[in-house]
Amino acid sequence: MTRIKRLELIAFGRFKNKTIELSGGLDFICGLNEAGKSTVRLFIKSMLYGAGGGRGRGAKLRERMIPWGESRASGRMIIEKDGVPLEIYREFGSRPSEDVTKVTAADGTDWFGAPVSGAEVGERLLGMSEDMFSRTVFIAQDGAALSGGSEEIEARLTNLMAGGSETVSAAAAEERLKKRIASLKAKDRRAAPGEIDKLEAERRDLAEKLRGQEKTRNEAARLRAEITALEAEAAEAEKETARLRALELSEAAKEKTERLKQLDACLAEEIQLGNSRRFQLFKHKIKDDTSDKIHGLSDRIDEIESGAYRLGDERDSCARMAEEAAKREKLFLAIGIVLAAVGFCCAVLGVIFKTYDLLSGAALIIISPIGYLITRRRRARAIELLGETDGKIADTRKRVSELETELSEALNDLECDTVRDFDKKYADYRAAEAKIETVRGIYDNILGGGDYAQIKAEADEARKYIIKETPPANIDPRRAAAEAERRHTEAVKKITELKIAEGRLPETVLISDIENNIKLIDEKLAEKRGELEALGMALEGVRDAERHVRSDYAPLLNERAGEILAELTDGRRGEIMVAADFSVKLKDENAPDAKRAELFSAGTYTQVYLAVRLAVAELVQKAEDTIVFLDDVLTGFDDERAYNAALMLKKRCGDKRQALLFSCHGRERQNAEKIGGINIIEIDDQKRR
Repeated sequence: MTRIKRLELIAFGRFKNKTIELSGGLDFICGLNEAGKSTVRLFIKSMLYGAGGGRGRGAKLRERMIPWGESRASGRMIIEKDGVPLEIYREFGSRPSEDVTKVTAADGTDWFGAPVSGAEVGERLLGMSEDMFSRTVFIAQDGAALSGGSEEIEARLTNLMAGGSETVSAAAAEERLKKRIASLKAKDRRAAPGEIDKLEAERRDLAEKLRGQEKTRNEAARLRAEITALEAEAAEAEKETARLRALELSEAAKEKTERLKQLDACLAEEIQLGNSRRFQLFKHKIKDDTSDKIHGLSDRIDEIESGAYRLGDERDSCARMAEEAAKREKLFLAIGIVLAAVGFCCAVLGVIFKTYDLLSGAALIIISPIGYLITRRRRARAIELLGETDGKIADTRKRVSELETELSEALNDLECDTVRDFDKKYADYRAAEAKIETVRGIYDNILGGGDYAQIKAEADEARKYIIKETPPANIDPRRAAAEAERRHTEAVKKITELKIAEGRLPETVLISDIENNIKLIDEKLAEKRGELEALGMALEGVRDAERHVRSDYAPLLNERAGEILAELTDGRRGEIMVAADFSVKLKDENAPDAKRAELFSAGTYTQVYLAVRLAVAELVQKAEDTIVFLDDVLTGFDDERAYNAALMLKKRCGDKRQALLFSCHGRERQNAEKIGGINIIEIDDQKRR
């Protein structure tokens, strides 16, 4: 698959440092007249096929390419060839000898491995000559706008199908070939003798003199040639036999060494997995209940610590109760002292004045210590509860410490820091165990009940028979060796028979002058006959091509052009018939019979021509290698036909082929925007020099 991805006009024509990105599908390059579209087309063609000679048309072309005030033009084109990006860099001077051409891959290496120049780049990348490129995939406005009569379009179609060009006639080429053939060889005795006829007559005169001797000499030469050929064949067959026998031994040896290699790989993997220090540690110290024990200890520690948190809350509550009781004890002590003092005063007054105050004072003295004693008892109870709680907490911490010590010893025994570390290492150990089991199964399967020592001894012995060469996939070395040995035996037998026949031939007389003359004539005859044969083949090729067009290519062209025409006419006309005489007929949607093309409009002529040109472009190349260039081909179309043509090009270009449509008409751009999916490239005229 070949696709043009980017154009970089470094200094080319009116452009400097102009980059155009292409999609690889349908690219619409638009711009007003004189915006540079023709320069872009010239750039693409020049990057592929060079700029021709430095005289005449080539000189004018180079003058157009080289920017004003510059001595040379240059540019770069990025293409993709079978998925590989390539860079084509060219510089064009005033003469071809000043040109520089480089085709490199992404890593900077020369893609072709040798210098290329001129048209070689396009010929090798696209698989077509510059002439074929111009006559097939490059469709210009003057051809697509054909509006002449039926004879003109039929003549163009005839030449297009028969010779690949609208202006080259197969009939004219056939007539020229016939004239040259007649000058070399007379058709019959009534015609004037040709060059070959005269040489043959001269040779017959010389051959008559040497007929008897020549027969013997020819027979000897024939026998010697056969002997030489058979000796070479026998030597080659013997060499091939030895090579194939070596291949047979090598393949058998490779199988043995490969089997040993697989066994050793299994053993090495098992050793690698099983001999690690961690694996051995777990293998010898881990027990069935180790994991449950470790997780049980961890869970028990978590459970006890959770109880410890609750005891801590209980202790805090007891501490608060003791603190509050102490405060109340102090309060009631003060109140008791005050009440006792008041009671004492009342009692004294009662004694002195003999009143009831004596009883009141005694009551106050008795009541005053009661509140203090109650609060003191509560404080003592709170302190007692606090002590009990502290004891429980101490017991809990002791138990946690004991369990943590037990857990730490279990983890340390397995060289693990935490329970999570143990879980990870234990999982790795179990996975290694499973993998070792799998490797052992593979080892036993490869061993197949055999003995490893015997297999190793056989492989070591077989290594000396291994060679680098590998037989092709479709060849059995054993059968091929037997066949080569049979050919060698038959060749040796035939050589013996020919040498006996050679010894029986009579001696020959040397007549060197006559033989030299005959040799010279033979050389001329060979040259002329070669030319005659080539001309005959060319003539037959022209005739075959014409027959092929009539029998094979024309139906294909009819079918492909019909498909394109159906898309151009929105299904109204989908059948083109180029008859045996190459007359063009179309089938109207409203009529059952086909009619000659001249009965339709000039617009239909234009559609037919474009359909045929596109069909030819698709048929001469594989779809994935087709890049079609369309130069204002829709100029002669009305609005409806132009839209259908743009839609057809969008459908037929994309993953399978690339097309570049050049146009200066706003209508074509509007159609492209309306259809969508078309890469529209506006040439920026402001960046011209």
